[in-house]
Amino acid sequence: MIKMTNSTALAAKLVREQIARKQAETLLEEKSLALFKANQELHNRALELADQNQQLKLKVEELDHTHAELAQSEKMAAIGMLVASVAHEINNPIGFITSNLELLSEYRKHCDGILKLQEEITSRHITSDQTRVELIQRLDNMKKEVDFDYIQDETASLLEDCCLGANRIRNIVTDLMSFTHAKDLDWQLIDVNELLQKTVKLAFNEIKFQTDIRWDLANLDFIYASGGRLGQAFLNLLMNAVHSIEHDGLIILRTRMIEEKGEKSVVIDISDNGHGIPEKDLALIFEPFYTTKKKGKGTGLGLHMVEHVVQDHSGKIEVKSTLDKGTRFRVTLPYKDINRMQLN
Repeated sequence: MIKMTNSTALAAKLVREQIARKQAETLLEEKSLALFKANQELHNRALELADQNQQLKLKVEELDHTHAELAQSEKMAAIGMLVASVAHEINNPIGFITSNLELLSEYRKHCDGILKLQEEITSRHITSDQTRVELIQRLDNMKKEVDFDYIQDETASLLEDCCLGANRIRNIVTDLMSFTHAKDLDWQLIDVNELLQKTVKLAFNEIKFQTDIRWDLANLDFIYASGGRLGQAFLNLLMNAVHSIEHDGLIILRTRMIEEKGEKSVVIDISDNGHGIPEKDLALIFEPFYTTKKKGKGTGLGLHMVEHVVQDHSGKIEVKSTLDKGTRFRVTLPYKDINRMQLN
């Protein structure tokens, strides 16, 4: 074997070092390029995320706007139903008050004639007894002709009916104010039984020709709630029950208190013997704009609004229905810790 000289060995070593350095430089270039590409990719990804974030922000704003519009639609749907019911209810007493006033106006004309004749009889200008006797005879004939005794009795009856109708309208307006007064935006102590009774009074014109109401109300503690919103929810459930009935209707309104795991709740059942809800629709009835009513007969917002109101009260709503037998909506509302809520 020929031994390499020192110069040959050194040259070989230098070559190896050059190769190694070249490999290291190549590796460094590759790593630098990879790092540059990674940074570029991260930069592009950051731009994409920023764009997606902006789009997401716009979507959130759009959803907020849509939610606000939907909430307004729910409110208008509830108000529309309330106004329609109240308008029907007010029109009835207004109708007979107007009719009574027209009769009273006619009776007043007859009474005016009789009063004028009575004044003439007692006038000092009449000195002849014969003239006075003739006037008295005319007065008697006039009273018989207009049936004055009947007018007196009927006038009292008509005025009494007008007062009853006016009081009825006043009570309707009072009940309506309890649904829509600004203070109802604040939570307060609510008598659920009384609220249900007011709801029935507001919808009475729709109910009276359609169905009977059966009450089964338990003694309840007052609940801390928004009376206006809760009343609108009850009204929607009640009107749904009325509209599901064609004849021989019965709506049962039941309340009771329950206690589970030390927590008290009030349970409100609104049941009817109407046509029921198809099983395929039960999972969809609380979705906005979903309705089984004919076109133009419903907005599909009523039950959606009811569900929102119940959820806002930390409660739950359940429905059971059988076709051609009826439907029961059950609303369960927990009692609130009033002292703790007032501190908040």
